[in-house]
Amino acid sequence: MIGWLNRRRGAALAASLVLNMLLAGVIAGHALRGAAMEDRRGPRSEGPVTVERLMRGSDRELRGEARAMLKARGPRVAAAREAVREASGGVVSAAGSEPFDAAAVSAALERLRGAETALAAERHGAFVDLLALMPAERRADAMARASGRLERKARRGWGEGWD
Repeated sequence: MIGWLNRRRGAALAASLVLNMLLAGVIAGHALRGAAMEDRRGPRSEGPVTVERLMRGSDRELRGEARAMLKARGPRVAAAREAVREASGGVVSAAGSEPFDAAAVSAALERLRGAETALAAERHGAFVDLLALMPAERRADAMARASGRLERKARRGWGEGWD
């Protein structure tokens, strides 16, 4: 009878310990998240400026025009993405070759940089075309939100140490 009671106390103690640790974790997580987000302003749905965000709340006609524009650019963007993939593979191949050839790695990195620049140019072109489709008020609102995100990142020290 005593052994059964001791096992029950041990189980109750273990359950209590687990619940206390869970509660402490929830409280700590909430406190840490609150500290990290205390300087955020605006809606909770902050994030990068994407096509979906730009088009949210737009009328059907504008969304249709945007889809058609993006679809027309699709093959060029896909080709640029593939070029980045191939150039990345070239960097891996050059860096892993024996004997090591620093000039070959540098050349592969240069090709990768060029491919990434071409991809960025395609994406930026699509972004400009999309902004051109938007009414001035929607465009100004989207850019104000993006500007606020960049300011908050700068206040938190995002990007420091890279210069």
